[in-house]
Amino acid sequence: SESMPTGAVRLIMAGIDIGEVLGLFPAMPPVDGTLGANMMVDFSGAALSADGDLSVGSLSYDKQRVGDLGLRLTMISDTTSLRLGPAALTLDGNQVLTANGTYGPSGRRPVDFRATLTAFPLAAANPFTAGSAVLSGTLGGQLALTGSTTADMIISGSMKFTDSRVEIPMVGTTYGISDSRITISRSQMRFRD
Repeated sequence: SESMPTGAVRLIMAGIDIGEVLGLFPAMPPVDGTLGANMMVDFSGAALSADGDLSVGSLSYDKQRVGDLGLRLTMISDTTSLRLGPAALTLDGNQVLTANGTYGPSGRRPVDFRATLTAFPLAAANPFTAGSAVLSGTLGGQLALTGSTTADMIISGSMKFTDSRVEIPMVGTTYGISDSRITISRSQMRFRD
């Protein structure tokens, strides 16, 4: 068995029916799936840390399948700082997002977060469009959020759609999305073509 720091707790959950739990509360969104976790949480000392896996099997919204989600997470936080990462999100067993970063009250870059989106399937968003649009294709790219929370927060990176389309059933039209890279430089988005 894995050793844990004194004061740490291992959270293990399996088979928690999200729809049943949400049904106990009025006006909750129509979300369903099976929640699971294997996470070590440490409250000892001045910091909170978490390391482990969360999953939602057969996630659905309004009875439409989104997919099987998995999250691998490492995080440490105290009263003034946060370190995230590595963190990784999977959809149907494929890694679609990785992220890491830091937040602290001082230094040259008090905020420094980075994320990479790897061929995220746009169809996963279809259950949330209520039938007004049908998305297909993938989105990939890298984004960085750096700077200060008080004045000069900067977003930079690039995103690229691949074989992507938006169908609007109400008008019977499908629009293609350009495969050209979208660049974000100093928080300004630049489109080519």
